[in-house]
Amino acid sequence: MGDEVGYQLTAPLLATLPCESGYRLRRIGTRQLTADSLLLTYKEQDQVTTTAAPGCFSTPGTVMSTIRQDRWAFSLRTGASPQWIMGLLAGEYRAVPGKASALFMGRGYDLQKGSGLCLNDLKPFTFSQVYGASRQYLPGIDYLAVNQTFSALLGVGPTYFTDYYANYLAYYCRGATSCGQPLYFAGLLPSRAAKAAAAATLAPNPAAEAATLTLATPCPAPRWPSPMRRAAACGASR
Repeated sequence: MGDEVGYQLTAPLLATLPCESGYRLRRIGTRQLTADSLLLTYKEQDQVTTTAAPGCFSTPGTVMSTIRQDRWAFSLRTGASPQWIMGLLAGEYRAVPGKASALFMGRGYDLQKGSGLCLNDLKPFTFSQVYGASRQYLPGIDYLAVNQTFSALLGVGPTYFTDYYANYLAYYCRGATSCGQPLYFAGLLPSRAAKAAAAATLAPNPAAEAATLTLATPCPAPRWPSPMRRAAACGASR
């Protein structure tokens, strides 16, 4: 628990202009192992920056998304997952939900020369989407945009996938092993300690006898005249 995976977000490959970019951080919450499955829950948050480049009509600026929660499930027998295209052998096909003529295709190992970087994998699993054409299935115009790559050696799940954005693995922290640039993800998924520090400050800290708690959000005006009741309601003491 507590392992993290960070992705750099870019505009989808079929987008006409790269108007948005950013980062996504996922943090594992729980891990449950059953007789035939592995279940993981996680939280994730995005930070997306929109540019004012010509042709980009969105308001420029940086936006933090709300924190989302979800889960992954993997079969220990087949490796398949309802969330990913995992579990397909080289040349094996699986129907794409909601697309009658489309299939996911397992491409097996994609052997590459290693550069020695900790984010690289010598044996990535690659999967793509193909479409029925007469008696054969061929890649579509979305070939570069609709595919997934999984790490066979790093143990961090997908190293590339697309949703609204193209997601590229840029950071991971697994136990005592860390790789990439964690500073890019420092403002995402704040810990409880960071949230508490942002909500209030205590000074002096440590204090010998008395300290003042200052709230980031001012306390609303009291409905009663008693100063002691107001201090108790706001959590401020001296």
